[in-house]
Amino acid sequence: MDRYILVYQRRDLSDSVFRTITDRICRRSGDFWFALVAKSAAAPDNVDGNLSGTIFVFKSKEDWRTGPQEKVRTAINEMNAARLSLASDRDRVIEESLVYGRKALADSADVWINFVLERNGELRVDRPAFSDDDLAYASRAFATQEGHDFDKWIADQGYFFLRDIAHQHQHHDHAVDTILILQRKDAADVSWRRNLLFSLQFYIISNRRSRDPRALIQAKGILAYFESFLGICRSRLEARFDQIPRFEIEALRNSLDASIEERALEQSIQAGRSAKTSNFRVTVLAVLAPTLALIGVALQPHIGGAENLKEFPALNHTAWFISSYAVEILAITVLLATSAMAIQFAVGSLARRGSYSRQLLAFGIANQRGAFFASLLIALVSAGAGMYFGRASLMELLELFEGLFGR
Repeated sequence: MDRYILVYQRRDLSDSVFRTITDRICRRSGDFWFALVAKSAAAPDNVDGNLSGTIFVFKSKEDWRTGPQEKVRTAINEMNAARLSLASDRDRVIEESLVYGRKALADSADVWINFVLERNGELRVDRPAFSDDDLAYASRAFATQEGHDFDKWIADQGYFFLRDIAHQHQHHDHAVDTILILQRKDAADVSWRRNLLFSLQFYIISNRRSRDPRALIQAKGILAYFESFLGICRSRLEARFDQIPRFEIEALRNSLDASIEERALEQSIQAGRSAKTSNFRVTVLAVLAPTLALIGVALQPHIGGAENLKEFPALNHTAWFISSYAVEILAITVLLATSAMAIQFAVGSLARRGSYSRQLLAFGIANQRGAFFASLLIALVSAGAGMYFGRASLMELLELFEGLFGR
C-alpha cells in the first residue's frame, strides 16, 4: 500500500540574541513556512520502501497565507477524512488530495528541495531550486559576500525540518541534533559517510570526558547509532569500506561503562554525605529552634520602655533596627541568597562541564570559563543592587555595630 504525506510548519530561523526584542525593534522576522509532500510507493522495485518527495519553502507569512495555505489545509483535511474511510475510492481520494496540495505548493513556493529518504535513515537531497531567478541571484550573491553558502544553508534547514517532523529524540537532547548536518556527496560515496562517523565519534568522546551522568548515558545511546550506521556503510560500500577508518567500538563502550559506574559511585558517596549533612541540620534546628524561642520569651519583657532602654540599650537598639528595616533586611537576604546560588552554579558548571554553561550559550557564551564569569557577574550585580537599595539600613546597621563594640 502506498504512503502519502502532506505537512507544513512555521519555523523561526532567526539566530539573533534576545530575538523577541531585537527583531521587533529592527522590524525583521525569522519566520519561514516549510511544507512537505512525499510518497512511498509499494512497488516491486521499491524494496527498501524509500520515501521520495519535495520540501517547499516560503520566505514570509504573506507568501504563505496569500498562496497555498487554504488549499493545503483543505487537502490535509480531505486526506485525514479518507484515511479511516471504508469507501472503495479511498485511495483515489487520498492521492488526488495529495496532488491538489502539491500543485498549490509548487505554484507559489519560493524555494523547493527534492529528497529521497531511505528506510535505513540515509537522506539524499538535491540542490535547492528557486521559482524566481532574481530572488535566487540576490540570495546567493548576498550570502557569498558574507562568506556563506546559501544553497547549503537552505538545504540544511530543509533537512532540519524533515528531521523534526519525522524524528524522536532518543538517547540525546534536541539541542545536539546539529552534530549531523548534510554533507556533499562525492562520486565514491565515501567522504560524507566518513565525516558523519567522525562527528558521531567526536560527540561520544566529548561526552565521555564529561562528569555529567546523563551525558555519559546519552553517549552510550549515540554509540548504538554509530555502530548501526557503520554497519550500513559496510553493506553499502562493500570493497570501498576499506576507505573507512577502523573504530574501536568495544573499547569505547567499555570506557563509557566504566565512566558511568565511576559517576554512580561518586553520586552514592555524595548522597551519603548529603544525608549526613541533612541529618546534622535537622538535629541543630531541633535544638536551636526551641532554644531561640526560650531566649525570645526571656528577652521580651526587657524590650520597650524608658527603663529597659536604659538598662538594656544594645538589646533595644537591635530590636528597633530589625523592626524598622524588616523589608530591607528581607530583600538583602534574598539578593545575597541569589548571589550565593549563582556562584554555586558557576563553580559547579566548571566541575561537571554541565548544563548551566549550555543554558548560557543562548547569550553568546561558548565555553565553561565564560559561564563562570557570567555567573560571577550576576552574583556581583545582585549583591551590589542589594547594597545600593538597602544602603540606609546598612548605614544604620554599621552605626549600631559601632555603638555595640564602642561600649
